[in-house]
Amino acid sequence: MNQPATGIESRIRDMGFALSTIDAEPGSPEDARSTCAIYHELGAQWCVIDGYQFSAHYQKQVHDSSASILFIDDYGHCDHYVAEMVLNQNICAHERLYTDREIYVQLLLGTNYALIRTEFLKYQNFQRIHAKNAKKILVTFGGSDPENMTGSIVTMLKNVGITDLDIIVIAGVTNPNLSQLHASIRDDDRIRIIQNVQDLSDRMVWADIAICAGGSTVYECAFMGLPAIIYPIAENQKPIVDEMSRIGCAIDGRTINILDTDEGASALSGLLASCDTRVEISLKMRALINGKGALRVIDALFCGILHFRRVRESDCQLVFGWINDPFVRMQSFQQAPIPLEEHKEWFFSMLSNPNLVYYIAQDKNDNPIGQARFSIDGQDAGISILLDIKYRGRNLGVGLIKQATKTFFSETSVTTVNAFVKYSNTVSYRAFIRAGFRDNGIVTVQGQKSYHLIQQRGI
Repeated sequence: MNQPATGIESRIRDMGFALSTIDAEPGSPEDARSTCAIYHELGAQWCVIDGYQFSAHYQKQVHDSSASILFIDDYGHCDHYVAEMVLNQNICAHERLYTDREIYVQLLLGTNYALIRTEFLKYQNFQRIHAKNAKKILVTFGGSDPENMTGSIVTMLKNVGITDLDIIVIAGVTNPNLSQLHASIRDDDRIRIIQNVQDLSDRMVWADIAICAGGSTVYECAFMGLPAIIYPIAENQKPIVDEMSRIGCAIDGRTINILDTDEGASALSGLLASCDTRVEISLKMRALINGKGALRVIDALFCGILHFRRVRESDCQLVFGWINDPFVRMQSFQQAPIPLEEHKEWFFSMLSNPNLVYYIAQDKNDNPIGQARFSIDGQDAGISILLDIKYRGRNLGVGLIKQATKTFFSETSVTTVNAFVKYSNTVSYRAFIRAGFRDNGIVTVQGQKSYHLIQQRGI
């Protein structure tokens, strides 16, 4: 968290985030100490670490301060992992990259966890129309492009003998070759250079093909179904390009010779003219990325701080407070407050009921944060959940539902869990849907219109 690069700080603030900077060498012990101090000052639940300079020692220093870590990784560059979770969204991610890790480390690997930016999600159901002869080309190689791949690609594109090409080149503000790029296209009105792009998703809708590096832009192209020629401009991008091209989700740029501009231009012209090839690549790309990676990571984070134990006698007063919370009563089918003696009679009889499985959810410090109760009837069970008022508004409901149901299935032979949610309680409805429950329609429960949601074993 050293001083942000130009433009990054304002963008972070514009998105509504608070920003703290640290005056220390990234990855140093001083950096770790300052990070831990900010973490505890904010009462944060997770510390996300992303960068090649953050070593195993750095992870351990932060972890030993009682911080929970999500470590974002590309290729297993650390010699040991102590973070609670490691996220590697790459298509080539594999567990063998992380054999040297603590036993508790949870791995989030592969494109199911690809972090697609929010601006792209408006195109979740976008249906690409492929031109018989592609003419619109999008070129992007990141913010700085130190090897000037953009310049080499532009030189090749100028040799493509198609007069009505429309080429957009995205050049980063830190590109050291910007003046040279502008000079190189003065005699070719087919090519435009743009900067400070905030609408890359819209540009990808416009384009017929993309030419880009083998980094995260590849996954955005895949989400948009935009056929891409990808070049590995860093060592860690080579496995990505290898695997993407192997399964037919992109074209390996190394097969298009940009050093021989005539040969490269000829190969590119062939792709532009082959609609069938572009359609095949596009379909495979769309199947690779569905845009739900960020939600999967969020769910993993919220699930990761929870664990469950069975309810016990000493929980009687705790549960009494929870179930008489005004918000809980309002969302219940029976809204009247529950007297203490009535609660005690029910609670202690419930402890010996073999058809009732009752969990208390706890955070990593064993603080009780809520409950999940399952009433068993043959191969079916009904679920009831609640969160302590102190823990609401943190998206913990999804994790509680998902983890409690998973735990319940592992401990019983029940095949179906049913949830009944009052029609007015849209927050709980959305939480059950995000936790993997299926909407089974509207029913009447105790005279009240309700959602019926279902989760089945193994689904």
